[in-house]
Formats: sequence, C-alpha cells, structure tokens
Amino acid sequence: MRDLTIQNIEKMRATMRRCGFSTDWSNEYITMMPEYYRKTQISFLRMLKAGDIYQSEHPPVNFCTRCETAIAFAEVAYEDRTTLLNFFEFDGVEIATSRPELLAACVAVAVHPDDERYTETKGKTLTVPLFGHNVPVITDEAVDPEFGSGAVMICTFGDKQDVYWWKQHNLDLRKAIDSSGKMTAIAAPPMMV
Repeated sequence: MRDLTIQNIEKMRATMRRCGFSTDWSNEYITMMPEYYRKTQISFLRMLKAGDIYQSEHPPVNFCTRCETAIAFAEVAYEDRTTLLNFFEFDGVEIATSRPELLAACVAVAVHPDDERYTETKGKTLTVPLFGHNVPVITDEAVDPEFGSGAVMICTFGDKQDVYWWKQHNLDLRKAIDSSGKMTAIAAPPMMV
C-alpha cells in the first residue's frame, strides 16, 4: 500500500510540474509515513488539552481492516447486487434482513406508524432470536411496509439508515464486529443451560 501511494504521489508531482506549479516540496507531508505520525499525534494531544476534541463512541466510517485506515466515500465503488432475505421470528414478529450476521447487534425493531399489522406491537419489546436480549419496537416513517415483512431490525451498524435510526431514537450501541473485521463476544450465542 505504501509503495502504491509513493508511486501515485510521484505521478501527481510530475503532473504539477508539467502544469507549471512552483511548489516548495520541502513542506510536503505524506500521512502514512512515520515522520508524519509524530506531528499528527502532537497536534491531537494539543487539541485534546485545549478541549477542542473529545473521544466518544460513534458509528464506524468506511474502514479498511487490512491497512487500518479510513476510506473516503469517494473511494468506495458500489455495485448493485441481488441478494436473499433471511427471515427471523422475534416473539411472533417476522423480520426480514439481508444482514443476518448483525443479528447480535440488533438494538430495535422498526415498523411504519401506519402499518396496521403491527398496531399491537408498537411500543413493546421483543426478544432477539439466538441471542436473547430484548429490543424495543419503534415506529418510523422511513420503514417501507412493502419491503420484506414490513418490520426492520435496526443494528449497530449495518448501513447509513441504521446509523440514522440509532442516533434519531437514542438506541443502545452493540458492537458485533470489531475494527479488525472479526466478530466480537456479543456475537457468540449465549450458553445453553
């Protein structure tokens, strides 16, 4: 990765020279080089001491588990794919999801406020299958009653909609996947007694 970055930077320098830029290259820093790390760490410590930054739990960014760095949304290539929905029963309520690996990270079930199928369920709690923790049933107009079963599991974090709902409804945080891309302890099924 570092070699590719260096090669690309050299190509950018050559292009800038051809375009007539007069750049002072002595002030150039490359973020993935060790000599730059010290500078950024010092600046973060100064900002922390001044109260300009803080540490808190937040939704993940696009993150490469191999090189352990953030990836800009502009660098992500999306492609449409057809997938299967997986169906789970939460205390008699059927949930359809394309992300069954996040079942352990389920923090709520959402239904559309006008969906009469779930009138009796709104405001109650349901038990997450396999993992046994309880989650609230919330209403939100962003739920599409025509998709899947019309009831959606909200996980931390499957997609941008999950992040929105998590913040909007002040839901719990359950990390099922860590920053190295591995499943966490909450993803292990509870011990059967």
